Amino acid sequence: MSVFSIKPDSVRPYGNVLIGSGEKLRQYSGEITTIMGELDGSLEEVKPSLEVLANQTMEESNALSKLGDALTQIVTAYTSAESNITGNMNGSGKGGSGNGPIDDDEAKDGSSELYDGDGQYGGDQMNFEKHDDVHHFLWFDWGKDLALYEFIRQHPGYENMTDDEIKAMLESFTDGGCGWVAETNMIFAEFEGRPEDFEKTFGFPMYDENGDLNYDKLAIDMYLSTQGKFYIGDDDIKGDSALNNSIGSYYKKHPDEFKQRYGIDLKGADGKVTDEAWDKICEEGDALKEDAKSKGLDYVEYDKDPTGTNYAERENRVKHYLAERGVDSYTTRDATGASASDIQTAIDNGETPIISAAEFNLYDEQGNKINQDPIGDHAMVITGVTADGKYIVSSWGERYILDPNEVRADGSSVVKNIKIDDIY
Repeated sequence: MSVFSIKPDSVRPYGNVLIGSGEKLRQYSGEITTIMGELDGSLEEVKPSLEVLANQTMEESNALSKLGDALTQIVTAYTSAESNITGNMNGSGKGGSGNGPIDDDEAKDGSSELYDGDGQYGGDQMNFEKHDDVHHFLWFDWGKDLALYEFIRQHPGYENMTDDEIKAMLESFTDGGCGWVAETNMIFAEFEGRPEDFEKTFGFPMYDENGDLNYDKLAIDMYLSTQGKFYIGDDDIKGDSALNNSIGSYYKKHPDEFKQRYGIDLKGADGKVTDEAWDKICEEGDALKEDAKSKGLDYVEYDKDPTGTNYAERENRVKHYLAERGVDSYTTRDATGASASDIQTAIDNGETPIISAAEFNLYDEQGNKINQDPIGDHAMVITGVTADGKYIVSSWGERYILDPNEVRADGSSVVKNIKIDDIY
């Protein structure tokens, strides 16, 4: 017996796209009318043409809005019918399919849409440097990336950024945003099948205008909402260690500045940060925390080390980002050194393992190494485990294989840590 299947949640966003396009056309019609009123007498002869254009634009606006409403009603009707049919087939009125783990909220994790091999395989940090299609002329703004630039300017502190400044920031994010993309994958897996809940939580649609998951918008929203902040409130986690690690990372790039400030070397003969130097770093962190608390703040602002993130920093910032949006059930646990079967069990339970690796290789399905030189520090989602215990990972929107048994030049494991994230 053949199986007939439709993904209504993949179709649903197009209704919103049509309605949104109708609203834009309605706005353009109004702008054309405004321009007509501002023309001086020497351009009187173009007003009739502009009036025709304004009327036609308004007609198209109404037509698109009606199409969007109709498509939304169709998807709703189909979803209701499918739920009733599948619910009766499996003896439940809840419409469960039995395919994949279900959380207590009945949302399926793990995700056909993220990791089904059809199109992009998870988020891709390399996309960010490509977002440069924005144009302006007189009263008109256009370009496929205009909405993203406008979204960025909605964040406090970014309102007056120029296009060039935004482009430079996105290029920088491409270099160090792998951790945020991994966390984005985790959130989409948890919200799969619940686009209405997603939009209510984060304030923007789960899907973009092309019907694809809004990977880039969610990643950049997390990044901008928490950039340079280390949360030290009673309900926050690992803010202290994250801050100290960030200060230490900055000084590793500027050891001369550290020596000038404290009169000692940052590292010893073994190339590692000395205990005395680390004490100075922690004292600097404590001073920043005391200053923040004296101002009534529950976070420390420190943005000297903006490129890349360590796990403690992401854990601190992701928990706060979600809590501010009413999601207070985010958990994370260490699974470094766990067996391949334990990793697979976590995936089967709807959890998201995120691996941080260094000086490692990635392989394609045929076992061919995709990189010439070892890859530097990088965070990825583990989406599965092979029969011989290797990790299937989502990296740069592609499906690759990582061998956790490989070692770095110094003999240590390529695996720095594995953390398992979940939202209940």
